[in-house]
Amino acid sequence: MVKVVYIADFTDIADFFDVAYLMLSDKHDVSILAPDEHHDDIRELMTLCEAAPDCLHSNIADVSEAPANWIVTSYYAAMLPIIQRTSAERRKVIERLFVVGGHVNDYSLQDQPMRIDPRLKERDPMRFAPSGDHRVSDEAAFAMLLRSGEAVIWLPRDVCLWRYAAPQIFELGPNPVNAWLVNRLVTERGEGVPVLLSSFPAFCLSVTPDTMPWLRLFHTVLGRIELSPLSGRVTPIIAQQDANAYIVTAIDGFACGKFITNVLRGAAR
Repeated sequence: MVKVVYIADFTDIADFFDVAYLMLSDKHDVSILAPDEHHDDIRELMTLCEAAPDCLHSNIADVSEAPANWIVTSYYAAMLPIIQRTSAERRKVIERLFVVGGHVNDYSLQDQPMRIDPRLKERDPMRFAPSGDHRVSDEAAFAMLLRSGEAVIWLPRDVCLWRYAAPQIFELGPNPVNAWLVNRLVTERGEGVPVLLSSFPAFCLSVTPDTMPWLRLFHTVLGRIELSPLSGRVTPIIAQQDANAYIVTAIDGFACGKFITNVLRGAAR
């Protein structure tokens, strides 16, 4: 099993789907870093998943003693104590850093260099707002993670986004984990509404870093992450020269969803 540290603010139901997958997976040994105010909800899910009671933490010092794959979907500033260390010190604890979030395209412009699913933009326009990803509340911390140069893989939330129809998928033969996730989803988004997921490529690459086995699920390219001198926002450039990150540029949500379903529906207790 590979060691994974998952960091999120848990203000979106997608974070709960992510950690449920990681806790039930037989390939991941997950530690969770989250704000204290969400610990009770996370512990409910941990109990259903039969996860180790000591996998939930509030302090990054408790999860940064051994090398791990770090998956950060929000709450980016929580990782700054590690990112601000020297390169040699960072490499002692970071095997790969998966940063989920932000936009690879600027939706205040008419032309978009990176292809997205237009149906997603029609159904969930707030996820493609010109103001950027609403979950990136600290642009400076987000940019610092992306530009840290420590084996960074960026999963932009506009490209790495798909609708996972959990209410319909879990309708037949639900188990306690499925029921808990769907109830939470209904509370947050309404009856019969899918959850929007983004993190699955990080789960795959943390186990098998070689991208070739995953080509039917998603594609990655080398890129250089810069900051726009005008807006201060992250600006990606797809180029091998002076590359400082891998960028996930396409994803097959239907195929990824099958993997997630196999793990979550296998959670009957």
